[in-house]
Amino acid sequence: MTHSQPALELRSYDKQIQTHHHEHHQLVLPIKGELSMDIAGHQGEVYAQQAAIIASGKSHGFNASRGNRFVVVDIPESMAPELERLPTFIPVDNALSQYVNFLHQQLQQG
Repeated sequence: MTHSQPALELRSYDKQIQTHHHEHHQLVLPIKGELSMDIAGHQGEVYAQQAAIIASGKSHGFNASRGNRFVVVDIPESMAPELERLPTFIPVDNALSQYVNFLHQQLQQG
């Protein structure tokens, strides 16, 4: 990530296990399906009721076995240095779910 603004993208994942890290924070917000993740030793799922927060520099692995879609937000470290103190997996409440659906619609249009 070379820009200084957040970047939003729609992504889908396959069953091939992938592992990497990057020098920006990342939010993985569910639209459809499930994504198995291991984020710096914390294992969990991203699905309708749970999202993931990946702090900058943290190694993470992921794979999905079915059709899936996620809004992925790349956030420069300088914009949210406190993000690394948040839990790795967070619940998705109704308000966040509605916002993610709004982002999904906007990304599909543009």
